Parts: sequence; structure tokens; C-alpha cells
Amino acid sequence: MIHLKKTTALLFMLLTICFGNAQEIAINKESFNTINLNYSGLENVKSLYNSGKFDEAARELLTYYRNRKNIKNPDFNTGDEARFRGKDIGKANQE
Repeated sequence: MIHLKKTTALLFMLLTICFGNAQEIAINKESFNTINLNYSGLENVKSLYNSGKFDEAARELLTYYRNRKNIKNPDFNTGDEARFRGKDIGKANQE
């Protein structure tokens, strides 16, 4: 019985190690398709992207998103979506 517990624990640990990175997706050129690299503040990301350093570009992009301070999100009740659909939210609420 003790042998079975040790074997099961060892098997579980081995499977965890083997398949632990199975969900990780490699960063490549297509990873940046939806990002406007001409946006102000992304100059470093764009230069790394153009030089083919996609992992470093992704790290720089993450740093940009973590450090930006001037984010404005309009406050509205999602239940009022139909009432406000198609209406201007005003310059003060836009980036």
C-alpha cells in the first residue's frame, strides 16, 4: 500500500513537470497583428518588433501597459447600453 502511494505521487509529479508548459504559446510576428505599434509610447516595442526580437517586444509591451497612468474609462451602467448606443461619450472620456 505504501509502495502504491509513493508510485502515484511520483507519477503525478512527473506528469506535472512534463505537461506544465503545455499551455505556453510561443510569441511570434502574428502575436502583434492586432496592436497598433505606431501608437504613442510604443516606440520601443516597435523597434524590437522590427528587429525580430518578439519576446523582448512582448516584455516591453507588458511594461508599457503596467506603467501607463492616463487611462480614462467612461463610467456607465451596462443596463443603460440601449439608451446610450450610438451617442457621443464626450471628449473628456476619450483617450
